[in-house]
Amino acid sequence: MAPAERHEKTADRCLARQSGRMARRDAGREGLMSDPSISRSSAPRPDAGPPRLLAVVVLYRMQPAQSKTLAGLAQAFRADAALAKQIDVVVWDNSPTSVDESSLPLGCTYRHASVNAGVSGAYNAAAAMAAERGRAWLLLLDQDTSITGEFLRGMLQHAAQAASDEH
Repeated sequence: MAPAERHEKTADRCLARQSGRMARRDAGREGLMSDPSISRSSAPRPDAGPPRLLAVVVLYRMQPAQSKTLAGLAQAFRADAALAKQIDVVVWDNSPTSVDESSLPLGCTYRHASVNAGVSGAYNAAAAMAAERGRAWLLLLDQDTSITGEFLRGMLQHAAQAASDEH
């Protein structure tokens, strides 16, 4: 499988090499689909050094403080500050009304969707954001995913191994 097409399913979530790929949700499972508008050569290269990834958490009709996923990320980042430096978090809110950003339990980017395009719309927007930020990896999450520091370190190790395999 070509490096740009690698993906791993872990705990029913997908950490996907996103260069030239877009996320989709199909029959309740996350996956990847090609996006012909993104060429591999035009995507920014990730920063040198340890891998950095963008994690997107999709909310719907849930306050951030109620999200098991955001609580797990916040706890993992408090316990290991290095994780917070390697993982950018985007909270994509598909709820009818936006929330006060000060209610977010961790430093992240908050986006409220004016039109609910579902998780696939959120994942596609996050893939574009990852490409703009030069993040080669995208971690797809929803509001009730259980996240631990051990899981995040494992994903970063996988990304580092995949990057070294490319060279």
